[in-house]
Amino acid sequence: MEDHTVQERLETVLLIWLMRNNPPKLWPDITMPAQHLGVFSYLFSADPSEQIDANDGLPFDPFDPPKKPTLEEIDSVSKELLTWEKQGISVFNILSEGYPANLRSIYNRPPLIFVRGHITRMDHTGVA
Repeated sequence: MEDHTVQERLETVLLIWLMRNNPPKLWPDITMPAQHLGVFSYLFSADPSEQIDANDGLPFDPFDPPKKPTLEEIDSVSKELLTWEKQGISVFNILSEGYPANLRSIYNRPPLIFVRGHITRMDHTGVA
């Protein structure tokens, strides 16, 4: 099981919630704003029209902002994450230090990866 900072845990919980409740058509629909703004800012920004995509300069759709989670929903996903960790499953989000660099560099990168065991230094340069 990997050690995660409080911020990484929150970002992971919010990404899991976001994937379930605002399912993307493509993974970049979530990974791009997550990397550019951070998941917390993407979900709770006061003005979605100011959210600019770093890759193409277009704003995310201000008329269809993502649904926001309740505290109960965040708590539920957090408990589920703890259950996975007790089972030896680590979850890395696109912003996590443990997310493989080569995977982060592809266009259609997954917002989350689930790992049973440990990611080694060699895993960061491998290609599947």
